[in-house]
Amino acid sequence: MGILGRPTPPLSEDEFGQTIADRMKQAGEPGEVFYDRDDFCIDVKDEDGELVGQLNLENLYEEYCRQPSAKRDAFLTKMVRFGLIRHKTLPEDFADAKPDIMPAVRSRYTYEIMWLEQRAEGKPVGPDLPFSCVGDHLIAMPVYDLPEATHTISRDQLEEWGVSFYETMEVAKQNLAEIEFPVAKSNDRLYGVMAGDSYDSARLLLLDFVRHLEVHGQPVAMVPHRDQLLITGSEDMDGLDVMASLANKGFDDPRYLTCTALCLDGDEWVSWMPPKDHPHFGKFRLLEVKSMHGRYERQKELLDALHRREDSDLFAATYTVVKDNTGTFVSYALWSEGTDTLLPKTNKLFFMRDEDLVASGDWDKVQQVVGDLMEETDLYPPRYRVREFPSAEQLAAIGNELK
Repeated sequence: MGILGRPTPPLSEDEFGQTIADRMKQAGEPGEVFYDRDDFCIDVKDEDGELVGQLNLENLYEEYCRQPSAKRDAFLTKMVRFGLIRHKTLPEDFADAKPDIMPAVRSRYTYEIMWLEQRAEGKPVGPDLPFSCVGDHLIAMPVYDLPEATHTISRDQLEEWGVSFYETMEVAKQNLAEIEFPVAKSNDRLYGVMAGDSYDSARLLLLDFVRHLEVHGQPVAMVPHRDQLLITGSEDMDGLDVMASLANKGFDDPRYLTCTALCLDGDEWVSWMPPKDHPHFGKFRLLEVKSMHGRYERQKELLDALHRREDSDLFAATYTVVKDNTGTFVSYALWSEGTDTLLPKTNKLFFMRDEDLVASGDWDKVQQVVGDLMEETDLYPPRYRVREFPSAEQLAAIGNELK
């Protein structure tokens, strides 16, 4: 509390970053600790000036500002411990580590963009973290659960333990399944898991639990942030409507993951979008483009920086969003003649010769006609490299829906 009992205002971004850096030094961090204002992160370097640790502050600061005034100092202490977590050693034997291994479901974007940032800035790439994809936009990985935070488990650590990624994930899921958690049900339409232990998103992986839920159609799930799992049925119009509305609020959460939907197909979660004639197609399309737009913007910034660094003429096309004549949000990109381009995966593609639009079509149709010209890359969000422009015959087959 401030003067006369008024709530103490939160620290500014710079004050927050410098405070974390100062407290990490006071807590015994042996490396050189720097607050990087430009990238809003904490860098830790060894005696040779090599980067050995980095703490991104953007989401942490947002979470800090949401804390009640009386709890902010305790939150700062928690973040300092989190910044020092790299010094925590894991058990030497897998048997000793097993009880504390848990599964984590995270945004694929968070990890992919971190590696791209490191490449674009010429920094050493971080440790190799094994994971499996959950749909197109999420990843699952094992973590070691500590009181302060979770410790990621590298591929090297698995090799030291002599266990596979699959075996470790099975142990993690079994540990999670043994923890009781509350499930709320709304009007027999929508299930919500919100235990608030940072593992709600990971309960998506407990397939026996998911299959036990009574839903209309196939299970459809959304995990807007770490502490929220929503499940309804693919044929439940009311459930899908409420799910979309609740998921839309997830964009403001500092632990945001994704607002795209998943459908359980056999033993796998796959990305899901209702058909175009579905009454809620527009809502789910809006969630999709909102989820991807900012991510593609940041990716393009980093790719442009990387290409400048490498003196490359490769061009990263822009992910653009507009409303079509039906009021539905649509993403598109330009495929320009004579340009070596990385195309984002969009709803539509427009083909440009000089400044003239010569063809346009839905992504799937374009892939059917000129898929051999679209080289899939290992980038995420996904991009396809196109070095050649379609022939006149191919452009005619694609057509021009804007005419």
